[in-house]
Amino acid sequence: MKTGFRKILLQPYVMLMLVAMVMSFAIAGVYAVTKDTIEAAALEAQAAARTAVMPEAAAMAELPLGEDDPVDYCYEAYDAAGNVVGYVSQITVVGFGGEIEVTVGMDMTGAITAVSVGGSDFSETSGLGAKTREPGFTEQFSGKSGMLVLKQNIDSVTGASVSSGAVVSGVNKAVSYMSALLPEDPDTAAEEIPLTAEQLLALGAENPVWMGGGSGIDGWWRTDGGYIVRATGFGEGPIVVLMAFDNDGVVTGIVIGDENFMETEGRGDRVLEDWYRAQFLGRSGVQAYGAGLDAISGATVTSDATLAAINACMSFDPATGISAVSAVEDTLPGEASAETDAVTEASVPEKETTAEPVSAEPDAVTEASVPEEEAVLVTPSPTFAPAEPDAVTEATVPEEEEARTPLPRVSLAPLPTPDAVTEASVTE
Repeated sequence: MKTGFRKILLQPYVMLMLVAMVMSFAIAGVYAVTKDTIEAAALEAQAAARTAVMPEAAAMAELPLGEDDPVDYCYEAYDAAGNVVGYVSQITVVGFGGEIEVTVGMDMTGAITAVSVGGSDFSETSGLGAKTREPGFTEQFSGKSGMLVLKQNIDSVTGASVSSGAVVSGVNKAVSYMSALLPEDPDTAAEEIPLTAEQLLALGAENPVWMGGGSGIDGWWRTDGGYIVRATGFGEGPIVVLMAFDNDGVVTGIVIGDENFMETEGRGDRVLEDWYRAQFLGRSGVQAYGAGLDAISGATVTSDATLAAINACMSFDPATGISAVSAVEDTLPGEASAETDAVTEASVPEKETTAEPVSAEPDAVTEASVPEEEAVLVTPSPTFAPAEPDAVTEATVPEEEEARTPLPRVSLAPLPTPDAVTEASVTE
């Protein structure tokens, strides 16, 4: 009796296992059949993007890449007569919803011909980040050259600062990479960069003489007893680094940031603090965090971009005018979930223009409510020291939601209700 009951009881499980096996084989078969088709479609889309950003090219040839090159690929473009007319590169950045492929064309003068945004894994929020693919955003880049700064010479997509910032960062890196391929001599092409009295005082340098540009840097100067080098890294925005060296290449002074510095307050902007700069004094050669050097906690993108600019300065050889490290070679994004700091640092919200209920824009709520770093739920108690009001306010402002009213400052007296505590303590 008991044996028969077990047989009857096992029958549904056996059937479920058989169904699961059949479905698994079916899915695997569909993938095997469609894999080549999907890959071919992705390659075809990339080829179409290259043609779109360099329409005057009659032919293109792919160039070999180094292991540490920041772009996915780079093509040299030719006209019908075989003359080089420019370059096309693709770079993958991390937006709000995942990976974004940014394709950039550049002519022989260093000007951008066009920009294409998309990719097979493009998943930015419809109506918000997805608008970075539209001509209203991408056409802003055409004809521009040099460093681009979001909300200065490039307008952000309303409600999509993270997506917009990711695209601008990608364009800057691609342009910097392709600019190094131009045949023009950077020493004769670079326009003199002025140094202020405050910068010279902070550097401890005297009588600087402009020597021109250089490979991998913005420019350099000879001084009494040494030289000064300037390079720019790209975090949330441009991070300008000025470093003074003695004739043996040892750091004697360092200045970080200029009027365009825009890293996150209370986090990325800590690279401006004295302790961070002082770590590099007396050093020479390429540096790395962990060898007696501390990065900024919670600001990986800014830390890496600043170190890239510092290493561009520290590896510069005044005898050749060449730097062994490019300032744009900061940490490249991997999977979308792996680069949490990139989302956090690139997500300075735009100013509120209209106060509408959060529920009025479903797509905006969806994008803004996805946590950008691992959320930590903290319940205040009498033994906890209250957070600084500004730090709380900054941590609770949504990254891409522009229609949300800024949250009030947190107070611990009286203690909030459980619902209120939950809402106030979740950070993005």
